[in-house]
Amino acid sequence: MAEETALHPVDASSPSPAAAGRRAGPWPQAIVRAGLIWLVFTALRWVVAVVTEYLQPDHGRLAQGPLGLLKLGATWDSGYFVAVGRYGYFSEINQPDIWQAFFPGFPLAMRWLSGALTFSAPTDGRLVITGTLISQVCSLFVTVVIYRLAEMHGGRRAGVFAALLLMTWPTAIFLNAVYSESLYLAFAVGAWWAALRGRWWWAGLLCAGASFTRVNGLFLIAALLVMLLVKVYRGQERFSIWKVVALALGGSGTAAYLLYLWAQTGDMLAWQHAQDEGWARRMVWPWTAFTNTIDAIRGVDDFFRRAQWLIDMAMSVLGLFAAIYMAVRRYWPELALTIITFAVLLSSTNYLSIARSTLTIFPIFVLGGGILARRPEWVSTVVLTLSGVWMVASTVLFTMTLWVG
Repeated sequence: MAEETALHPVDASSPSPAAAGRRAGPWPQAIVRAGLIWLVFTALRWVVAVVTEYLQPDHGRLAQGPLGLLKLGATWDSGYFVAVGRYGYFSEINQPDIWQAFFPGFPLAMRWLSGALTFSAPTDGRLVITGTLISQVCSLFVTVVIYRLAEMHGGRRAGVFAALLLMTWPTAIFLNAVYSESLYLAFAVGAWWAALRGRWWWAGLLCAGASFTRVNGLFLIAALLVMLLVKVYRGQERFSIWKVVALALGGSGTAAYLLYLWAQTGDMLAWQHAQDEGWARRMVWPWTAFTNTIDAIRGVDDFFRRAQWLIDMAMSVLGLFAAIYMAVRRYWPELALTIITFAVLLSSTNYLSIARSTLTIFPIFVLGGGILARRPEWVSTVVLTLSGVWMVASTVLFTMTLWVG
């Protein structure tokens, strides 16, 4: 025990594999507590969206009746997910080449659920509604598991703050929108939980779903491999090549999609080329991405675009502090996921969607819940209030179809 303590500082809020299962309470309690937090803030976002839409001159989607309410979370990239779900990747409709930038997990889930519920061909409206339902269910699941992870290492208070931090995060609107974040996170936190329990085949299978939904699934595999090595080093697991094979299975989702595009287009880099063609996103040196972002801020006249780039830069600083904290506390799997994610984001043409992408780094919420739980009440109240106000503002802007992530 002395050696283990030296290797990993004792910290009640730690999401380290070394502490797994020490403080976990009953699942029903976690579901009720986290579920209530999810319900309150999800309802808040929908109320804000409804009021925002109602204040528009023509009431927009509200004029479509009750089902129009479910369409309030569909804007920006939602249209691409719906288009892929309805027409596939190779269609003469619009610009199918850039549709290939979006992984198939979420569109296929929308298409399947739409067919299962209606027994008819998918339409744009049906896909939007099913996409909305998927995001709600998955975000609830994610909130419960994040609560559970934080509770397991810091007690009930840490779990509550972790769930609150997730639900009040500035870009939390994307957890309810017709976007792939919630589905990806459902796979990701499920894989993390399975790995903490030593169920590596389940972890690999869930990683496959994650990597079929977003390329971030590959970052998750790397983090779980670090988790396995740490657990082996600490004597908590026996090394087995089959455990590595199980995690490698997680890459099959991305591999299947890229091979499919290659077979259809003859282009091994079709996904990257779609990103470049549609959004000028390509890998560059980090300092080049930084200077490109500064030039973009100086050159754009749109206030909201300029503000978004500034916010993305601020979130990059937050990511740096999070990585430093994880390194100091020796949270190696969490650090691996954070570093890889930010390394990719900060090596893109310019800083784009970094604020939204922080949602995929779920250890931030688990760690953040533990940190807030140990702070004076007024500190946690101020942090969550400011974050919640920002979240409400983002919801308003998103509903008005202004760029927020």
